[in-house]
Amino acid sequence: MFSITYHPQIDKKTKVINQSLESLLRSLVKNNIRDRDLIFPQAKFAYNHSISQNTRCSHFQVVYGQNPWNSLDLIPLPTSANFNGDAEEMG
Repeated sequence: MFSITYHPQIDKKTKVINQSLESLLRSLVKNNIRDRDLIFPQAKFAYNHSISQNTRCSHFQVVYGQNPWNSLDLIPLPTSANFNGDAEEMG
């Protein structure tokens, strides 16, 4: 659900989350407004890696069961149906 900061139906938790995300983005972007496309994925990873006061877990822990070490752990590895049969015989 999308909401506007000054919409009267927003609860206090949403306001706090919006303020913390604004602070996070402001501190990361600073004067590097042109690099914001590179910074947003880092901010998203940092936010999803942070511990929630309600669940005592990060968003990653809730979804995946554990925290990734870095953002590369989130990239799905390609699966290939092609393999070398000689390697299977050697094992």
